[in-house]
Amino acid sequence: MKSSDEHNEPIPDSNSLVRVNATLESGVSNEFFVTDDATLDDGMGVLQFSKTDLADGGNLSISRLIPAEDMVISFDPIDNGCLNNLLVLFSGRASLSYAGSGRQMVTPAQGCGFRYLGSPVSFELEKWVEVRSLSVSLPPHRLEGYLDDDVPQFFRRLMGMAENEPCVMPFPVSEEMRVAIEQNIAPGLTGALRQLQLESAALMLITLVAQAMSDAGTQPHPLSSREHRSAQDAFERLKASLRTPPSLSELSRSVNLSDKRLNVAFRELFGGTVFEVLRNLRLEQARTLIERGELTIKEVAWQVGYTHVSNFTSAFTTMFGTSPASYARRLPRRSKADEA
Repeated sequence: MKSSDEHNEPIPDSNSLVRVNATLESGVSNEFFVTDDATLDDGMGVLQFSKTDLADGGNLSISRLIPAEDMVISFDPIDNGCLNNLLVLFSGRASLSYAGSGRQMVTPAQGCGFRYLGSPVSFELEKWVEVRSLSVSLPPHRLEGYLDDDVPQFFRRLMGMAENEPCVMPFPVSEEMRVAIEQNIAPGLTGALRQLQLESAALMLITLVAQAMSDAGTQPHPLSSREHRSAQDAFERLKASLRTPPSLSELSRSVNLSDKRLNVAFRELFGGTVFEVLRNLRLEQARTLIERGELTIKEVAWQVGYTHVSNFTSAFTTMFGTSPASYARRLPRRSKADEA
């Protein structure tokens, strides 16, 4: 994409303007202002982006990004002051960094809320991993207007009612929640009806996050250090047995946790349920095996525990945005000198 200063066209209204900087691992960078027809420079990857201004302030953004290399991409709204942000992913994963608040992993099983106070928010993305996302950014008065006097604690912190400093907070995303949101932004409508659809999607996201955090708050007690250690042990057991993993009940018994507490611990530590983490471990290992180039796709699928290649292909494509065969074709061919 060409940066805005390469055009003679006027810069759009700054109230809805977002500056983006994308930098690949190789050092190639691209800075631009976001528009609905945004594309990355040749060789940097695939970007599809749309941003809709909401009626009373704020905006809703839908994006799809596949970086050609490991990438750091930052977003910096211009002249928007404080913004409350909710982010969910439909595929892929990203490590979010903001204003000294540390890093927060965002996955389809774990969304993130953060308070924007004028510094760019950055995401670390992995090569060829397709990241599809929805984000809603609202000024505090707009978010408060959606809520009654009994503001949930999650949103109280997000709006900065107690302090005016950066804040990053994860929230759980169930499969049902993710599917409902994605269905509610499906294309097809245009004009005023599309605007109404996206306004509704913003409200839905706020409602579902409030519900998810309310459910999370019903846990009888936070995870203990013993439970954390047990979950780490369970994680290592899964990694060591990808082809023939234990069932959830077998795994939880082996580390002396209930099924429910093990799933709670996995969500907190690894961003998903035991099943979701197992799937991700299998597919990450599959990608490594494909990159080594020593096995066929069928052999890779069997090695990581998939009996049917079609199921493996579907899962791999969903996670990485490309089929195993296409991923293998994109890899540079090793010379005999490299193999020696």
